[in-house]
Amino acid sequence: AENEYLKVILVNPEDKLGCRFTKGAWIKNIYLKGGCKSGLLIDKSIFDYHTAFGFTEEFTPSPKLSEIVEGKPVFANIGVGIVKRPGQSRFTDIPLRLFPWKIAIQDSDTQKKTIVYSQKGENREGFSYTLTKTVTVTDEAIVKLVDTLVNTGTRKLLTQVYIHPFFATGGTPENCWYTVPPGKKTA
Repeated sequence: AENEYLKVILVNPEDKLGCRFTKGAWIKNIYLKGGCKSGLLIDKSIFDYHTAFGFTEEFTPSPKLSEIVEGKPVFANIGVGIVKRPGQSRFTDIPLRLFPWKIAIQDSDTQKKTIVYSQKGENREGFSYTLTKTVTVTDEAIVKLVDTLVNTGTRKLLTQVYIHPFFATGGTPENCWYTVPPGKKTA
């Protein structure tokens, strides 16, 4: 997704990126065109025990299912799929079935590019959902992320969205400014 000021790089939701974060609309990096060569975000994992970079989200807590696999509890991770949890932490979830993402690209006069990701969570023990994530880069150089989670099952979805922006806070070249739209340096 991009406009005349910004270029937004998104990960491929089919990439193997662990089971913690939603893969649709996961922003790898944001670049200012005609400005810094480095991006606004860290685009490589900052941890060795799970994948974490860019700007992503997770839904937590995940609905726990009654199923047990190899002695481990099973969860329906929203935006991911069905996973088993070998330890106490969701950092180590192992996929049993990943739910596919559908991707649509839209253009209009007021929005240079809009990408819509959608995923349907299959019905497991009454838990089911449709998740839609829309990334838009507007003419005003705003990156807009809109999530819509619809409960399509018979059981209540008790969850919240947890946002993870991994900003690059150092290592950028001197005189590298993020002024959008591009303008004069003020300091």
